[in-house]
Amino acid sequence: MDDSEGVATDEGAVIRQLEFDKYIQLAYRHSIVDDDLQKRLKNNQWDVFFQARNELIAAYVMESMGHPLTFNPKGQGNTKGEFSIHTEAGDIFTEVKSPIRKPVNRV
Repeated sequence: MDDSEGVATDEGAVIRQLEFDKYIQLAYRHSIVDDDLQKRLKNNQWDVFFQARNELIAAYVMESMGHPLTFNPKGQGNTKGEFSIHTEAGDIFTEVKSPIRKPVNRV
């Protein structure tokens, strides 16, 4: 990787960046880029970043399957979800949970 200009040049990094760009485009398209999302995506704590990223991935997958989405729906007890998936059978309230484990330190 040549980071002289801050740009990864290895193929895997380029592919990961292209995929991540799709998720960010979804966020902007739906106007959900707020201070909270920006802070979580810029966070140095891996679990905070990955939770935010995984929420965007889940929304991207559902939208790619042709389901219209509404973001930040209210659930029971005034809880807030990530998004609602609109289907012919009704809306599906969605709260994304990410089973993230801290990476094992290797020597």
